Amino acid sequence: MTIVRAKAPGEIVSVDLIRAEGKWIYRFQVVAADGRRRIVDVDAEVGGVKGDEGHR
Repeated sequence: MTIVRAKAPGEIVSVDLIRAEGKWIYRFQVVAADGRRRIVDVDAEVGGVKGDEGHR
């Protein structure tokens, strides 16, 4: 969660574990102080940010 908070500051409101491209991915949904939602994917094996859908 430290990785996600550094990438997308705000409140983590949801975490899912999904299988994508043969890998396990943690998908975090973060809501910023201004109300914008952001999705951040983290590779469960190596702990690095795999994808970031930006602000919504």
